[in-house]
Amino acid sequence: MHFPFPSPDDTPERERSKSAENSLVSLINQMIESGSDPFRTPLGESDIFGEVDRLTYQFFCLSDDEITLVDDTVKNIIPAVQPRQSLFPDMWRPADRRQRQEYATTLIRSMSEWFDSDCTVGIKLEARNEDLAVLRLALEVKSKNARYIEEVAFTL
Repeated sequence: MHFPFPSPDDTPERERSKSAENSLVSLINQMIESGSDPFRTPLGESDIFGEVDRLTYQFFCLSDDEITLVDDTVKNIIPAVQPRQSLFPDMWRPADRRQRQEYATTLIRSMSEWFDSDCTVGIKLEARNEDLAVLRLALEVKSKNARYIEEVAFTL
């Protein structure tokens, strides 16, 4: 079976990609041979799409940040760009504290690669309303923990 993917030889980690390719082929062969519902694995009721996604990410050697971008695009961006009449996309809802914390943590982790080892990024929520948030980013000495602070007294 051939996939519309590049060869494992064209990926940064050939062995990792080859392993994922073998697992994908095996999974698809199991589905074909079982003749079962194509949206369920032959072994039970688990979601086959999650396993295909995981193996595809492994094939392309994606980092955790890259996986987050792909997952967020599929879950949030595409539905917000193509809304349906009965659907209010999650992306249009105001972000809660947990979502803002997760965003800031990802931003800190991603930006930390750009700076010397003795620097990190601190993020503070300066103001927000239902539609907008203002973040202040500051370079800090690495001895301080990179962090996100949310003590908002001002609302836009």
